[in-house]
Amino acid sequence: MTKRQQTVKFEVILLKLAAGWCVHVSLPHGHETQIGEFRSEAEARSWIAERSAQWLKEYDGGKYA
Repeated sequence: MTKRQQTVKFEVILLKLAAGWCVHVSLPHGHETQIGEFRSEAEARSWIAERSAQWLKEYDGGKYA
């Protein structure tokens, strides 16, 4: 039997009730969270590219890194 790989997904989302963007994070086992309120889609994508790996190491004791 093979073990299914647990993945983390980062997705840029336009906020509906506020001006701006956020990063929606889907974690294994159905856990989800949102990061920040970014001024632009590009800023949110930049956060994913530059800071998401470090955020994963720090979030919830690093258990998703």
